[in-house]
Amino acid sequence: MSTPFYTQVALDGYDDPDACLTVLLAAGITAFSGYNDIVGPVGSNYQGQALAWDGSNANQMRLAGAGDPVVARLKTVENRLVEGHNIGVAQFKFSDLMPIDPAATGSAIPVVGSTVKGGATPGTVQACTGAEAFAPTAPRVVEVRGTNVVVFKL
Repeated sequence: MSTPFYTQVALDGYDDPDACLTVLLAAGITAFSGYNDIVGPVGSNYQGQALAWDGSNANQMRLAGAGDPVVARLKTVENRLVEGHNIGVAQFKFSDLMPIDPAATGSAIPVVGSTVKGGATPGTVQACTGAEAFAPTAPRVVEVRGTNVVVFKL
């Protein structure tokens, strides 16, 4: 017998519009390039992935890389490359899905309660280890769903 949906609690999908800001995005971060009725979205999609500050330009973010603190989650991408800009909306407070780094092994695999940082694969997350695992402001895993985790960051 299955559990009725109304008896379950899920923390993904929290969106605080007051904590969303428009930022410049590093080159190569794109939205879907199109949609195919048979297979769905086509092309690269970085929406929902982890972001870190990019020191190469003011107000610019990039996909979080190995060991980077996860500062935000990429909500939307707006291609303004004709104007010379790659713009996106970054969520600085959220509780939503993020991809687990496929290269994560052992204690780097996030579990419920662990804090996360950027993984070796840009835009993904892995568990913090050592002293960094106890950082009070680090995003925390509240649920694991296959190759994704629900990350809570306030």
